[in-house]
Amino acid sequence: MDKPRLGFVGTGFMGQCAHLQNYAQIDACEVVAIAEIRPELGRLVAARYGVDRVYTSHTDMLETEDLDGIVAAQPFWVHGVLLPDLFKKGIPVFTEKPLSCSVEAGERILGELQQSDARHYLGYHKRS
Repeated sequence: MDKPRLGFVGTGFMGQCAHLQNYAQIDACEVVAIAEIRPELGRLVAARYGVDRVYTSHTDMLETEDLDGIVAAQPFWVHGVLLPDLFKKGIPVFTEKPLSCSVEAGERILGELQQSDARHYLGYHKRS
């Protein structure tokens, strides 16, 4: 198998410092695209980490790219809207804690996941 091709959704502090800087150094995978709603930030981050393609919409990235996985680093209150779109791609999705801002939103996210072929990985690292 070739290297897994990853897309990043969100390149703010957590996206860069906790994830992208590490994935960019791993030879076993390739970060091929970034979706960032702030165009200038997306371009700067892509240049810094050698990512060729930048999108201002996660839906455009999902429609265009042949991805094997997604790392989505954005505020948790966005998960209820964003994750169902990502799950439709049917590939693994990684996000940070917490899953959602309410039990109801978490249940909606879980329902969307169960109706897809995707897998969702929720990071709880650096817990004390």
